[in-house]
Amino acid sequence: MANGASLAIDDCRVFGSSVFGVECAGKMQATRCKFEDNSSTGVFVYSGGEAKLMECMVRNNGRNGLEVRGSGAKVYLDGGAISDN
Repeated sequence: MANGASLAIDDCRVFGSSVFGVECAGKMQATRCKFEDNSSTGVFVYSGGEAKLMECMVRNNGRNGLEVRGSGAKVYLDGGAISDN
């Protein structure tokens, strides 16, 4: 997701990607979603991106469940779990 873009997803399953489940440099809000079984990172937030994960499961990803990198990148977690990455 490009810088300046926004995305809101509810009750989704993001899985099986050959790289990142979601790559976020914009603003993302996910509610009751599953980010699982991706080859690399489940949720990658970078370069000023902002992700709000509410009641989400981030699990069984090949590298990291959640990766936050770069100036201004932010993640807000409310409930859910990050496990087995």
